[in-house]
Amino acid sequence: MYLWSEDVTLSCSVDSHIPSKDLEISWMKTDEDEDIVVLLYQNNKALPEASVERYRDRVEFFTDEIPKGNFSLRLKSVRTEDKGVYMCQVFAGRLSANTTAVLEQLGFSVLHIMVLILCIFASGSALLLFCLIYCRSSTNDTVFRLQMFLIFCPNLIMFLTFVLWGVSEGSLSESVSCCALYFLRPLMLLWAAPCVNDFTGNIKTWINNYSYEAEYVFFSAVIYSVLFKSAWDKSLNYAGFEGVMIIILFVIVLLFILIYIIFMLLRFISVLSLWIITIFRILARISFDVLPSLQFILLYFAFGSTRGGEFTFNYLYLYYISSIGSYFGASLSLLDVDSDGDSDFLLVGAPLFYQSQPRTEGRLYVYAFSEQNFQKMLNVSESTTGRFAASLASLKDLNGDSLSDVAVGAPLEDEGVVYIYLGDRTLGINPKHAPQVRVRCVSVYLRNPEESNVPR
Repeated sequence: MYLWSEDVTLSCSVDSHIPSKDLEISWMKTDEDEDIVVLLYQNNKALPEASVERYRDRVEFFTDEIPKGNFSLRLKSVRTEDKGVYMCQVFAGRLSANTTAVLEQLGFSVLHIMVLILCIFASGSALLLFCLIYCRSSTNDTVFRLQMFLIFCPNLIMFLTFVLWGVSEGSLSESVSCCALYFLRPLMLLWAAPCVNDFTGNIKTWINNYSYEAEYVFFSAVIYSVLFKSAWDKSLNYAGFEGVMIIILFVIVLLFILIYIIFMLLRFISVLSLWIITIFRILARISFDVLPSLQFILLYFAFGSTRGGEFTFNYLYLYYISSIGSYFGASLSLLDVDSDGDSDFLLVGAPLFYQSQPRTEGRLYVYAFSEQNFQKMLNVSESTTGRFAASLASLKDLNGDSLSDVAVGAPLEDEGVVYIYLGDRTLGINPKHAPQVRVRCVSVYLRNPEESNVPR
């Protein structure tokens, strides 16, 4: 049994002397789908450039032993993916022979044990912090500190875990991608967590305006750089239109990402002219809105079964569903606007809908009942990052116009806000919230109802 990261010798030899003239040696790994070139020997020299990427710089012949009939192969820093059956083929003039070697039963190395311990520690710390936050009564300051530990601690531990995994397994692309994910994830968690309201000043402004976008853009840059390098190294077998389209899509995706990164940096530079910032703002808005759809198209086109005739259709379809993940349908309510006993409209909330410019989070959809189906009447959004439309409720007439009204909750805006929309016979609701109610936005404290500002 061998340990991970150790060197392994795969034996292949003959008893008699073989002249080196016209001698060819090939080591192949037999996978289920294809045979992988591990190392070749031709014209009295090894050809490491013929090896697939994962074996380059990790395999070598015992060159001095080849004239003696020893064609064994040294495999350095053995990894999990190295397990399998290897075939040695030898050709010398009209003579040929082959043998196989099996590599299995790899044991754990010290680095792999450390990786396992760190994974357990990261999971345990997340569960422990969760219990301390939600299962025990603590002061607000203590809860805030525990939430910060919950955001940063498990992710930083997993970051270190994949650094060690990269050292032990040597998979650069996998390690870089996973390290980037766990290093940048706290930016998204800060933006999404309720504790964002406990920050003040520039920190709160930065988290609300930049953290989510920075996490998405920089992570996309890392992932697609890794994919581009992988596709380039493996020389994917695309020809003609497919090869051209994959190159164009990779370039466009990386260019859009670069534009948005430049725009984010320009927002910190005040000496530039207004028209330059305006141009980059427009380009960045287009980039941020188009990138999700374009990324799906690139992955589907490069690794799926798309052909030229399907390209336009897939683009339009994916652009249409670019708001997927908005939790459409998380909240529902029926509205009998004229109070005649029959429901007239269906209200559907999508609290995780996101739009960068203007910055809005959450959307309310209003559908009218017809004889055979639903007809969408309007969409309503507010300039808030508080999970707008997370809750919906139909209300009795509030303003004396004999039409039912609607309350829409945004639980993470400030300390919780309720928007009131007055009824409308045609659209269901007035798309503008009632100003006399909005300026008295309702703050609800669930732990201490007596402090609520709800009008009595």
